[in-house]
Amino acid sequence: MTPLPLLVDLLRILGVIRRRRPRLLKSGYPGKRDLQSFNKVLTQPLDAKTFRSLQDSGYILFLYELGYQLDLFEEKQGQLRLNEEHCFDFFSSSYLQQQRVLQETFPGMVLWNELHEVPALVKLPDDEDTSLIDPWRTSSVLKARQLLTEALPSLLETPKTTEECTDWLLEHLSPQINIAPQDDSDVYPRLAFQENKKSRTPARFPEDQARLEGQFWEVLLTQSLHWMGWIESDMQGAWVLTQDFLVPRSNEEETTYPQTPSLLVQANLECLLFPSPHTMTHIYQIEKFCKPLDGDQLLRYRFDKDTFSNALQQGLSYQQCVDFLSEQSRIPIPENVLQVLKSWYNQCNQIVISKKGAILEASNKEELDQWTKEVLQGLPSVRLDDTHLFIPSHAHKQLRKKLQKRHVQNIDYDQPPSRFINVNSQLRIDVEVLKQDIFAQEFLSKIAKIVTLTPQRATYQITKETLTQAIEDGKHVEEILEFFETRAHIFPSTARLRLESLTRHIGNVYAGQAELFLTEDEESMDRLLYEGGLSVHLKRIGPAAALIVTNKRKEFESLLESFGLPNQDHPNPSNNALWEPEDT
Repeated sequence: MTPLPLLVDLLRILGVIRRRRPRLLKSGYPGKRDLQSFNKVLTQPLDAKTFRSLQDSGYILFLYELGYQLDLFEEKQGQLRLNEEHCFDFFSSSYLQQQRVLQETFPGMVLWNELHEVPALVKLPDDEDTSLIDPWRTSSVLKARQLLTEALPSLLETPKTTEECTDWLLEHLSPQINIAPQDDSDVYPRLAFQENKKSRTPARFPEDQARLEGQFWEVLLTQSLHWMGWIESDMQGAWVLTQDFLVPRSNEEETTYPQTPSLLVQANLECLLFPSPHTMTHIYQIEKFCKPLDGDQLLRYRFDKDTFSNALQQGLSYQQCVDFLSEQSRIPIPENVLQVLKSWYNQCNQIVISKKGAILEASNKEELDQWTKEVLQGLPSVRLDDTHLFIPSHAHKQLRKKLQKRHVQNIDYDQPPSRFINVNSQLRIDVEVLKQDIFAQEFLSKIAKIVTLTPQRATYQITKETLTQAIEDGKHVEEILEFFETRAHIFPSTARLRLESLTRHIGNVYAGQAELFLTEDEESMDRLLYEGGLSVHLKRIGPAAALIVTNKRKEFESLLESFGLPNQDHPNPSNNALWEPEDT
């Protein structure tokens, strides 16, 4: 049984949430960096240039809202966190149960609004409504979705083209919904058609009803229902119902399928997953510790050190991975694969962080030796390295008594790292030593040089030399940025910019003198550039703004005079003279 692409994409977005724990913006939604991470893991990534935020990301917004309605993740302390128990229950359930849950969930997706996806239709701003959800029209959209879901068997009793479907829906379902205005006005509230770059025409009732509601029904069909996997096009391009829609609505009892091995683990560290009634359950398990390969991404995986290490850090054990592979593989696991996984496990397991114990950290070997001899004598413990000691949970009461009068930090690994760093625009770092976690000191020492150090505070300075050395040693810019994003009280944009420029993530720049040329509107600029031949004299920087090429100044002034255009002493620029900068 071939897995539904929608569920595979949803599962991979959940994997990003598990790894990154995205921080939410003031709007309550993930930022652009996390949105890009969502897009990269899709089986067919979208063109990243077509969206700037979750609100206009189309399919990604659809998946995000579906996962939220299924209660697969939640907001906690300003971050997105997976609800692992619900994820396991949903993806481990049978195909029939999953499809029935999807059919129950789809009509109630309030964040996703097909009306906003209608081509050329824009939602006019409203000072009283700044939310992503359109509350006064949401009920109409939800009702339309419910009606269409129920009417699908009648609609597609025979195959129909999109146009035929739209005509049928306008006749049979449109009278039952109320997208039209509530009062006596003939204008749809806050909806308009973007006819061209400069012109918006209010959507009117009833003359625009067929156009507006027809395109609304078309989006519901070609996007929402098609993404859900309930309809597909036949050889003639007409829409037909799929078994994913029909089977859950039938009265037939659920068939119990025996568990049969569906994996083929190969010696080249690749793994093939064959379709079966339990495919989604197996994908849910294997994508925790294997990396999907390009091409046929649904069925081919590769054992990857980073992915495997991340799985171990998220709580998956080496034995759980091996047991799953052994149970599901059609042939014995090649010995070299087991050796590689074991070596990766050993590397990750050199220092253990256990929820069933405590880790005591000292600043140097001598200090830990002294503590072990004078303070911790008699306590069961395991020496991890020169500066770290592991103490099992059954000895915690004794440990607390011995350390009661000493200022030793208790780190809760179930919570995100505490924020103990201040960063200024010059990349000078001030650290609250007593609050830092056990990884911070080592990490900072690899990317910065220490300036001052006291028992309470430490100061570091990042330089080009320290960053260059860190990157040569294997650190990634994204890893450094994430460190400051999760541990700094505030990570200033100026500090981020300086950090990225030092690591060559921002290309070379040039600063020099230039003269500005402004017009009163975009149309005037277009005509002067393309009809008046000024494009060789100007470098456009906005709809109604350009820079004058330095060595073309005299020719430019002469050309302006020939058009009878005087140079105004007091400019009257357009309100949108410059292009709006992209959100970050």
